[in-house]
Amino acid sequence: MYHFPKPSSDMLLIMCSRTHARATWAAQMAHDAGYSKVAVYAQGVNGWMLDPAVNGYTAYELGDVPPDPVEYEAQMIDHSHGMAEVVNMIELIQQQKMSS
Repeated sequence: MYHFPKPSSDMLLIMCSRTHARATWAAQMAHDAGYSKVAVYAQGVNGWMLDPAVNGYTAYELGDVPPDPVEYEAQMIDHSHGMAEVVNMIELIQQQKMSS
């Protein structure tokens, strides 16, 4: 249905939404469904200002006209910093598992 295999329950899942609110909810649902390694990208999509083709947006309510995209200056990609963030997320998950 989604053109990729269902992740195994021990695979690292990183949830992301515009501001991280829906991602936090999705992470809880994944955890409740048996996924043991779930993290939330706390800055949300608005924190991924790497590609000017993907503009941020402000929140709006159901039925409202969607707002115009918010333009920004793209940030340079720092692969080592990104890898450090993923390693940090994995370590946090492991610490949480040990404390529970």
